[in-house]
Amino acid sequence: MTRIGDKTLDPDRDQGVITFYTGGSEQARIANGIWILSSPGLGFDVRAYGAKGDGVTDDTAAIQAGLTAAAGNVAVIPAGTYILSSALTVPNNTTLVGAGKYATTLKMKASVNSNTFTQASSTGVTLRGFGVDMNGTAQSVAKTGILFTGSTDCAVEDIFVQNGTISGSSGIAISTTGVNNRFRFSRCDAFNCQRGITVAGASLDTVIESCVIRACLTTVAGEGALYLPNSSRTRVINTLVTGSTGSGCFVATGTDVEFTGCYFMSNGGSTAGKRGVHVNSGAGVDCAHRFIGCHFELNSEQGLYVESGDGGLVQGCVIRNNNQTNAAGSTAGMEFDGAAWRVVGGVVTGNVGANGTCDGIYAGDQTIIDGVAIVGNARRGVYVAGANKTGVTISGCIVRNNGIVTNAPGIELNDLAAGGQTGHVVVGNALYDDQGTKTQTYAVSIAAAVDRVTVQGNRCFPNKTGAILGTGTNANIGNNVII
Repeated sequence: MTRIGDKTLDPDRDQGVITFYTGGSEQARIANGIWILSSPGLGFDVRAYGAKGDGVTDDTAAIQAGLTAAAGNVAVIPAGTYILSSALTVPNNTTLVGAGKYATTLKMKASVNSNTFTQASSTGVTLRGFGVDMNGTAQSVAKTGILFTGSTDCAVEDIFVQNGTISGSSGIAISTTGVNNRFRFSRCDAFNCQRGITVAGASLDTVIESCVIRACLTTVAGEGALYLPNSSRTRVINTLVTGSTGSGCFVATGTDVEFTGCYFMSNGGSTAGKRGVHVNSGAGVDCAHRFIGCHFELNSEQGLYVESGDGGLVQGCVIRNNNQTNAAGSTAGMEFDGAAWRVVGGVVTGNVGANGTCDGIYAGDQTIIDGVAIVGNARRGVYVAGANKTGVTISGCIVRNNGIVTNAPGIELNDLAAGGQTGHVVVGNALYDDQGTKTQTYAVSIAAAVDRVTVQGNRCFPNKTGAILGTGTNANIGNNVII
């Protein structure tokens, strides 16, 4: 028995629905022997409105009634499996709390083809501590587990969303509709969805923190398990993206996306053209994306591929053992086709590839590589190729023991298009091979068409064949240790 105000309630005696009030406010009720605490400070338990959570009963109407009653306060869904036949909507400034993301499950009924939650123009909504089973194998239309459109100041915390398997589906998504600002996704687990988390809709100030996105299914070009097609001022922190059939993360239109302490591992499967992270923010766009202390490992092709978008930063990252399944053509652990990216510190190592032609870093126009350990890659440590690349700077790096599958230089400046490469700087690096059987042929190789290259103050020995091959045109080469 429990005392509320001046009354004693006994669930064994007080059956049906009995409601207690104190000071005119509902404090608690008993519904068929189940204690329901209903005061705003304690939470509105959806069982008071008829929800069963038995995995059989359609609980949609009962849960929605509980959510409506809890408007502005807290609604509670205890442990159990709750069957839904249409989308739920949480009122503004309301929190919905379950018993834990693996204890409370909201499961879509077969063949209803509905989102689990649809939040349109929502403000101040928090979803916390329950699971969403989209039941995708029993649906025929792409839907979303938790969908926000035109919403602001909302949070999704400690949610497990799974089985959004129809092409085009997302586990959790901010829609392309309306303005979406100031979201936080924390400690969520997205499993077996086409896309785990999607942030679109010109979204600003989204934080994705300590989430796990795993075994997602999308292989659509221009998508990823973590899909950021149009978001700016987004922060992705301590998040793991792994086991995706396609790219782990795709970043498209938008600027100022920062990844800190994230892991992108074993993405792409056996699908060609899939990467740990793929950035395509637009040619000539100063995107200013940043990757700080992240790991890119064991992905199908590049760990990080910047197809377009300029002015980004990769700092203190590990790029290791990528290009796992690319059996045709040359690729790299990191590849920059956008301009003016900076790579500062970190390690690029063991990027070997299925055919042994993987370079450590493929540099773009005005790439700056500073203080990076580039060690033991299949082919070249750093490769600069193609026309109209200017001002690549490589400084303070250790470029060591590369060419382990296809013997190659530590750094190769190769103007394949015979025109336009100029002004590169290679200064203050240690470029050597200390293996018993050496594979790094030269410290630096410079093609004849490369103009005005500076190679100064490097340690260039020992290597398999020699120190510096070629001089290019109008070169400034000197003060290097070559014996």
